[in-house]
Parts: sequence; C-alpha cells; structure tokens
Amino acid sequence: ALEQWFSERFADYPHISLPGLDPYDYDGWFNRLAPELMARGSDYCEREWHGYVPSPQQLNQAFFRAVSRSNKCVLEPDCKHGDPDQS
Repeated sequence: ALEQWFSERFADYPHISLPGLDPYDYDGWFNRLAPELMARGSDYCEREWHGYVPSPQQLNQAFFRAVSRSNKCVLEPDCKHGDPDQS
C-alpha cells in the first residue's frame, strides 16, 4: 500500500529525472525530493494505519520499488551512476 501511495505521489510531478553523474549530489532535485516524500509517506502511514510508524528501511524499500516501477522516473542520458572511472 505504501509503494502504491508513492507511485500516486509521482503523478504530482513532471517526469522525474534520476541523478546523472553524481547521485550523491544532495542539491540534486531528486535527492531533495526523496526525503520529502519519505517524510510524507511516514505521516500517511501514521494517519491511515492508526499510529503505525514505518521503519526507515520500509520507507526506502517502498519508495525505490515505486521508482523502479514508475514510467514517470527516467534516467538522464549518458548516466554513469556516479562512477567517474566508468568509460
């Protein structure tokens, strides 16, 4: 249910570009979006499931499973996934 909730939240945004050369860039907008949506997801769980607080692992897993299944999330072209030595 939490994964579905995240998928529905992605509809609030235009296509989400996943990080390009530096996935650890905290100023990258996707990296700022993830913690915000996870916090909202935690609040959703508490409201909908009468005080249930999901673990950080549950939030991460549901969020990134939703990312992997969403057609809204696209990799930037020539994405090297943060490996500067990759050719």
